Amino acid sequence: MARQLAMRTVVTWFGSLSFDEQMDALGQMQREHEQSRSTKRAELEKQLAALGYGAPKKRGRPKGVSNGAARPNGKKGSVKAKYRDPKTSETWSGRGRMANWLKSKQRAGEKIEKYLV
Repeated sequence: MARQLAMRTVVTWFGSLSFDEQMDALGQMQREHEQSRSTKRAELEKQLAALGYGAPKKRGRPKGVSNGAARPNGKKGSVKAKYRDPKTSETWSGRGRMANWLKSKQRAGEKIEKYLV
């Protein structure tokens, strides 16, 4: 409850500032946040050292380690074509909805195995 009240007060105060004052306030808050973050990080690294652990040199997940989640940028890796039309060179990977060219061939009574690469 108190946090909501404090947040509402800050939002109201921030909304009453001019654009230039808002930009100055944001810059100051970012500097304060970065300083606080650096102080906390240094403190945690000191505690890790006291426990006999070294702080990691690089931040983030080591290469090749995955938790099964999607890639951070949302892109999926490319997949080799599984089906190819020899006349038009159109392809389909076999994932997702069936390609229209292959669907029309299937409706015409052809076996899709004929188009396997």
